[in-house]
Amino acid sequence: SGLQKVEISVKRNSNNRYWDGAGFNNVAETFLMASGTANWTLGFPAANFPADGSYTLRARAKDNAGNTEASPTAKRTLDRPRLLARWAPKSTAG
Repeated sequence: SGLQKVEISVKRNSNNRYWDGAGFNNVAETFLMASGTANWTLGFPAANFPADGSYTLRARAKDNAGNTEASPTAKRTLDRPRLLARWAPKSTAG
């Protein structure tokens, strides 16, 4: 059959809101389309996380026959300042 699409939801656990593409605004679970299927990615800059805390990530895949399967959820605690420093561009100034 093959995979048709993979989608990801990101929930901020402190307010139980889901990322809608602009912020953690939605009460209902909101899925974002990932790029690719067998090997998929979702660009999600660290700056999208408004604060430290617990976030829940969930993926689901839909095959070409129309069947949808959800992955197990993954809860992660974010230390935003450390994450931002890790991904900050390095200065090339001498």
